[in-house]
Amino acid sequence: MNIRIIYLLTAVLMLSACSMTRQYPLETEYNDQWKGRSHAEIVTEFGAPDRVESDGNGGKILVYETFSTTTTTDVDTHFGYFDPDYTTKVQTNKSYTHFFIGPDNTCYHIKSNRMELDPQSRRNAAIALKIYGGVIGLSALIVPMLLIL
Repeated sequence: MNIRIIYLLTAVLMLSACSMTRQYPLETEYNDQWKGRSHAEIVTEFGAPDRVESDGNGGKILVYETFSTTTTTDVDTHFGYFDPDYTTKVQTNKSYTHFFIGPDNTCYHIKSNRMELDPQSRRNAAIALKIYGGVIGLSALIVPMLLIL
């Protein structure tokens, strides 16, 4: 009976980990930090852009992009069939940051879809990791003692 309670508590703690992380967009932070900065400062910090586009007003847009691809395969087996149906789904995600540079060579706007974990989520994740480690460590000590008794 006691072992079931320990496993139930461990499962509840692990399932609650997903709700502890939140992300926030970096666009506002980029605008606060990089608006008014020069083209050279941006390239020094972020490196060479992936491409440079025209902004239509005599300026340019420095485009930084990152692509990530995830592939998932689902297997649907049908009752009575020996041959399962395989469905493969490929998803490509694009993270981007666009720095709008005016004719005077200074940044006047930034667009981005990049996200980052908020500081509270990082603290929650660290606390959760300590709790999970403690629960697993205690269960590793308690379960053998309960089996002996």
